[in-house]
Order: sequence, then structure tokens, then C-alpha cells
Amino acid sequence: MSDVTERREAVNVLRRQEETLRLALDAADVGTWDHDLEKGEVRLSDRCYAMFGVAPGEPVTLEGLLPLTHSADLPRIQEAIERALNPALREDYAVEFRVIGRDDNVERWLSVKGKAIFDENGAAVRFIGAAVNITERKRAELHLRLLVNELNHRVKNSLATIQAIAAQSFKGQSSIEEARAAFSERIIALSEAHDLLTQENWEGAEMHAVAARVAALHGGDSRFDLSGPSVRLSPKSALSLSMALHELATNAVKYGALSLPDGRVHIAWGLAPELGAPRLDLTWTERGGPAVKPPERRGFGSRLIERGLAAELAGAAVIDFQPEGVVCRIRALLEA
Repeated sequence: MSDVTERREAVNVLRRQEETLRLALDAADVGTWDHDLEKGEVRLSDRCYAMFGVAPGEPVTLEGLLPLTHSADLPRIQEAIERALNPALREDYAVEFRVIGRDDNVERWLSVKGKAIFDENGAAVRFIGAAVNITERKRAELHLRLLVNELNHRVKNSLATIQAIAAQSFKGQSSIEEARAAFSERIIALSEAHDLLTQENWEGAEMHAVAARVAALHGGDSRFDLSGPSVRLSPKSALSLSMALHELATNAVKYGALSLPDGRVHIAWGLAPELGAPRLDLTWTERGGPAVKPPERRGFGSRLIERGLAAELAGAAVIDFQPEGVVCRIRALLEA
């Protein structure tokens, strides 16, 4: 008979350590690999098999796994392996690369770290390490880069718009007070359009929401009638139409239907009945205001509507100064 208590306790400790390691690897979504350089065999954990899109337990070799990597990443992988296996360098192996699953054809990003084991003669005999699936992180990074680029683009466009608004607002006004008021109102209109698009993650806006925002700034339901089907506008179309409607409303408050208590504005829209890229037909109609006379010269608002929309939205706009009220007809590209 012999006392094996210590040996059994050591075995139990080892099992608990192995179980703890397995749970940690599972929780971190980590796969392990062990490359026997003398035999040429590569042993993968089940999770590592899944990362390469290979059925678990299938015999694999380094030569069989390398073709699964993205061609653009292969030179970096090969260089990192050579430096890790070089006895004069013995660098840690650390590289991020893409793989195309052999069986499922799914592209994944992997972060792989490893280290070579050398014998007493300095020859590399084993190459071991771990791999982490970082696909979601890479997608998030790409999305963030796209957002930053888009933000830079929008900021530049917004500054250019504000510069144009300022230049026109302070040009030809009879007084600095009027110029300041016009500039402030236009910036508020631009801000309202931006708020609306922000609520939609800058993916676009409904035509009704755009018209309702403008109406709310200039009298609301008591002065405006809105009618039209559900039409989705691109961000560019929504901004341009918001500014155009704001100019029409401002003119209506100063000189048109909204300058009298009983005056009203009707905004109606629908899809243009023509083939090709979808276009919006919108009509602004004022009634109940003072008698209208065509202006002697076109102001910034009229130029913004008639020329700006044509340039920005590949469309057309015509302002008709009818005696009973201004009528503006707009045709604009929806996906500008």
C-alpha cells in the first residue's frame, strides 16, 4: 500500500486549472493553436476551427490554412511567421488579418498572437498561440471611420451654406437690423432641418415632417394645410426643400398670405408622373392675403428657390406671382 493523497490532489488541482482556462477561453471567444514544426501537424481548438470555417477535428496544416487568408494580408502574415521562427530574432507573433471560411465562405477578422519554442540547438520545434475573432470590432471601426468622414463632409457643407446665407442676408438689405433678422431666421431654419435629419440618423426625412417643421415656425395648423402621400427624401433633398419652404414662408409673412389674419398656405406634394429617377412635385399656394404684384427684382429667397433647387436637386422651381396669391411649383430629385 502507498499513500497517493498528494498525487490525487495535484491531479485535481490540474483539472480545476484546465477547467478554469477552458471557461476563460470560451468567455473571451478565444481559439488556440499548436503547430508541431517537426511533424508539420497543426492542432486547433474547436473555436479556432470555426474561425477558419473548417469542420472540427479535420487534419490541417499551415500550408492548408494560409490560402484561406485574404490575399492582401498574406505578405504580412508570412513576414511575421518568419521573424517569429528566426532563432536570431525570436519575436512574438502578433498580427491581425482576414480569413475567408473554407466551408462557409464567411469573411472574418482575427487577432492572432503566438510564440515559437526552440530546442537547445536553437531550432524552432513548436509554434503555439491563440486567436480572437475581432470581426465585430473591425466592423465598428469601419463604421466609425465612415461616420467621421461623413461628419467632416457635412460640416464643410454646412459651413459653406452658412457662408452663402450670410453673404446674401447682408447684401442689399436696407438696414443692418433687417439683415441680422433675415440671417437669424435662415440659420434657425437650417437648424430645424438638421434637427429633423438627426432624429432620423441622417438617413433621410419624410416630406410631411419637413413641411410640418416649416409650418410650425410660421403659424402651425391654423395657417397651413398640408396634403400629400408618404414620400421619403434624401438628406440633401430634405435640407434644400426646408430652406426653400422657409424662404417662401418668410416672404408670405412679410408680404403675402401670412401677413393678414385670414390668409392661409396650402402645401401639396406627390410623385412626378414620369419615368426614370423618382421626382417630387410640390406646389405652394397662398390665398387670403393682399393683392400680389410681381417684384421689380428677385431677392435672395427667389434666387435660392428658382436657381438653388435646380442646381442642388437637378430639378426646377417656378414662382408665379398671381394677383390672388403666390404659387410656387417645385420639381425635385428625391435621391439627390
